[in-house]
Amino acid sequence: MMDTTYCVLHTAYCLLFACAAVAAPAEGVRAVPVDDEPFSAELATVGPDWQVTFVADATRPVMPAAELVCWGQCGEIRQGHVLALADGGLLVAEVFQADKEHLTADSDLFGLVDIPLELLAGVVFQLPADRHARDLLLDRVALDDAESDLLFLDNGDEVGGQMEAIRDDAIRLSTVVGPVDVETPRIRALVFNRALVRRREPQGLQAIAGFGDGSRLITSRLVVGEESLEIE
Repeated sequence: MMDTTYCVLHTAYCLLFACAAVAAPAEGVRAVPVDDEPFSAELATVGPDWQVTFVADATRPVMPAAELVCWGQCGEIRQGHVLALADGGLLVAEVFQADKEHLTADSDLFGLVDIPLELLAGVVFQLPADRHARDLLLDRVALDDAESDLLFLDNGDEVGGQMEAIRDDAIRLSTVVGPVDVETPRIRALVFNRALVRRREPQGLQAIAGFGDGSRLITSRLVVGEESLEIE
C-alpha cells in the first residue's frame, strides 16, 4: 500500500526539504539552503540520517536536510491520469479498476499499485492543456470539501453519489435516482467523500520527491544513492 511502500528508482527530478524535490542532474541546478546563498550543485547522496551530499566545483559539501529548502525544480504533469493522495502528494498512474475499498493503477514509476481509497483525495482523468486550468483542477480535487463522491464531467456538470466501482472504462456511481454508469472519457475528475479520507499529521522531517513524469510524493524517509532512490 502506498503509505508503506519502499522502492528503488532511477528517475528522480527534484527535492524539497523541511516543508516542500530529485532528477538526473542538469546544468544550472541549484541547492537553496535555509540560511545561506543558493549554489549550483549536483546531488550526490542523501543518507538515512538525512545528511545531504552535493558535488559542487570539485568539492562535496554536506549539510543536514533540515538546513536545506530545496534542490532542483519539480517537473510539470502534462498527461495521463493523476491520483491526488490524501497527504498532498500526486502520482501519475493510469487507473485500472477500483471497488469501494481499493483502487488499482499502473504507474511508470512503481508498476501496478493498489491503494486504499481512504488514502486518496481523488483522481484526475483529463488534464486541461492550459497550465493555469490544470493547476486549478488539481487544487480543487485535492482540497474540495465534498460530502459525497463527486464526478466533474467534461461538459461542466457535477454528479454526486457513492462510487461503487471503476472497470471497463466506466465509473459506476450510486445516486439518489439509482445506479449510474459514466464512461471515463466523459469524466474530468473524481473527488472522494472527505469524511472517509484519512489524513495523518506529519511527524519529523519530510521531503517532497518530484519525478520526471510530474509525480510528487511526500516522503518520511528518503535515501538517495549514486544510481537509486529509496523512499517510504
